[in-house]
Amino acid sequence: MKVGRIKSIVNASLFLGGKLNLSFDGKSPGQPSKLNDVQRQAIVRMIESGPIPAIHGVVRWRLIDLSQWIYEEFRITVAKQTLSRGLRAMGYRKLSARIVPSLQG
Repeated sequence: MKVGRIKSIVNASLFLGGKLNLSFDGKSPGQPSKLNDVQRQAIVRMIESGPIPAIHGVVRWRLIDLSQWIYEEFRITVAKQTLSRGLRAMGYRKLSARIVPSLQG
């Protein structure tokens, strides 16, 4: 494309009230988050308080358990990988499963 053609496209876009995104940082913005700030705060409260075994059926939160809770609470499906990435961004680390020692002597 010639420079004059590009310049006319840009000018026409700006003249028509369009927004011109000229950020060239190499990353596309991607999809917007499914969870809003209020929902993220509810997840943080749930993680901090821990699960209630009689209600949640688990003694420790796993990604799959949190994903299920998010669906039950907000009717939003979040993949485990996406949830893991979001929790890491909020400063949480994924817990590994704790092995319970055998009671046999």
